[in-house]
Amino acid sequence: MLQFGEWKLYRSIFPCSTGTTVIYGTPNRPFGHVLTTRDRLKFIVPNGYQSKINHAFVLKHPDIQVKPCENSLFLITGKIVDVIERFPTHNGFYLVDRNGIPYGDEVYSTNNRSARYLIRRDCSVREGNGSYIGPVVRTYSSGYTHEASRRIYLREPLDNCKVGWLSRTES
Repeated sequence: MLQFGEWKLYRSIFPCSTGTTVIYGTPNRPFGHVLTTRDRLKFIVPNGYQSKINHAFVLKHPDIQVKPCENSLFLITGKIVDVIERFPTHNGFYLVDRNGIPYGDEVYSTNNRSARYLIRRDCSVREGNGSYIGPVVRTYSSGYTHEASRRIYLREPLDNCKVGWLSRTES
């Protein structure tokens, strides 16, 4: 636990998790009733979104709960604070919404300094499941290239970074 202001001492070493969680499905495949990731996480897709493609749901701390459920899965629940209707299907530079989440069509980074580089889950050959439920991780860097400091990771954690949730428990 860091004391107030102490984070500034460590921000050049560690990526930063924002307290925001994003949930998205495999590119160009419609949501079903339930979204399950290869990480054993499960999310019940709200009615009205169960046939949508390339959408993402945004949840914010502290309104996120992680509960064990059947088949060694963990159910993620919480208040959806936003829905991104044109969530990108591949890595690249994008404009970001009010929550700092990339959306829309890819943009050329040098023409737009507010664009951020999205790194999303790979949905390639082996698993076939590009769905993701997890924290938004942004890098902060003063020593790397400008592009490196504009990255947004919406995929499994970086090799040297462990992220997770603080979840309220039900009594």
